[in-house]
Amino acid sequence: MTNTKGTDSPARDTLPIAPAGNSLIDAFPADAFRITKLVKRVGTGKVEFRSDAASGIVLSLDGDVICAIYVAPGKRLEGKEAINKIVLLEDEPTATLSVSTLDDVVVRVLPFMWSNDPQHTMKLSWIGEFAEVLSDIGGDGQVAVHLTTPERNATAIFSNGECQLAFTDDSPEPVEMALLNDLAAPKKGVLRVWILPPTHVSRPIAVEPAGPATRPDRSAQRRTQPLAASAAHAIPAAPATPALPAFPALPATTAAPAPISHALAGSSDGAPVSEHMGTLVAIALQYIKVRPDVVITMLQDCAGNDETIDDAINRLHDLPLRGATPTHKAQLARAWRSAAAGQ
Repeated sequence: MTNTKGTDSPARDTLPIAPAGNSLIDAFPADAFRITKLVKRVGTGKVEFRSDAASGIVLSLDGDVICAIYVAPGKRLEGKEAINKIVLLEDEPTATLSVSTLDDVVVRVLPFMWSNDPQHTMKLSWIGEFAEVLSDIGGDGQVAVHLTTPERNATAIFSNGECQLAFTDDSPEPVEMALLNDLAAPKKGVLRVWILPPTHVSRPIAVEPAGPATRPDRSAQRRTQPLAASAAHAIPAAPATPALPAFPALPATTAAPAPISHALAGSSDGAPVSEHMGTLVAIALQYIKVRPDVVITMLQDCAGNDETIDDAINRLHDLPLRGATPTHKAQLARAWRSAAAGQ
């Protein structure tokens, strides 16, 4: 399922179209992260990599990679072969990544769509009322449909006859099913249908990190090159979809947390933010539930200015964060210091 408006068959040499989901990170330098840590923190969602030479998408379910697709000119890989190539994209100088959480129903259906031909393909001119056809197809279980029309393409995912999500190829934000009905009304285009078998299970794909010999040291480069995001690649101001899976609850403590001033009194021994960027962002995603992008932007600025983790913690103290109490900030500060110390 790819962006092929007005064509009779989806192309296989471009990255599959996926819904927007709840955006956490957008167009961030990829060499600041590692896939294994990202998917564990994100839980259920997608990670997209894009570089000048190739691109890849990874779907995770409950912290496990269940689907990976890698695309380069004249090449498309899936599964284990794809993840091995995507891991190498982490160190491409031009590579960026974007991370979003998705509903688990969507994540369970997309891999089947991307890796299998549709069970049914029919011209819209052959069928009667589009809504009635969808009702007949729905039934029990999970079903996905892709509508290709001269105007635009759209996808809908059903579970037990109920539409879970609909989105278009040119704008992956959620849309109403009424839009698909309108697109199908002129009866010009093609409808493709995927029906997942009841026994379908997406099995985890093992991710083997590339060895040290294949990972160039880009820490000095990150310290000397500003990482400020352009307006076109800014981290979104608000989530795209509601009611998506939350991150794990904070660990319980037996004693009252120390005030933020005490947490700020320690030291991370001058560890630069740029060398621990991926870990710092992953920890922030666990502790900051509302608007984590504000903290990520701050870390990005710290890395570009060659600041240390202590500098970032001092900034955190004065950073306005809706829903984050001084206790939350103190816990995050301690976690950042522990990560810098390798504890």
